[in-house]
Amino acid sequence: NFCIGLFFPYMNKYLGAYSFGPFAVVLLLTFVYAWIWLPETQGTTPEELQAELIRKNAGVTYHNMDIEGSATQGRQTDQNWAEALLSLEKEDGIA
Repeated sequence: NFCIGLFFPYMNKYLGAYSFGPFAVVLLLTFVYAWIWLPETQGTTPEELQAELIRKNAGVTYHNMDIEGSATQGRQTDQNWAEALLSLEKEDGIA
């Protein structure tokens, strides 16, 4: 909104009645992107979507983290945090 408020007076001055043209082009490009590249998800459950994403990205590693193992690693990480907090509480004499 800030950019639109900043640039629209200049666009209106130089483009006149066509000042909404650049906004229409951005809207058209957004529609084309959504139509071509975004998957249809109507009628699918979150579990089906997750399984499809895992299948699609099975061979890809992001930030040294395997996407297939991330679901089981989350529980392990939670357990590690709980153990660390418990040991800190013991050190401080809280527990």
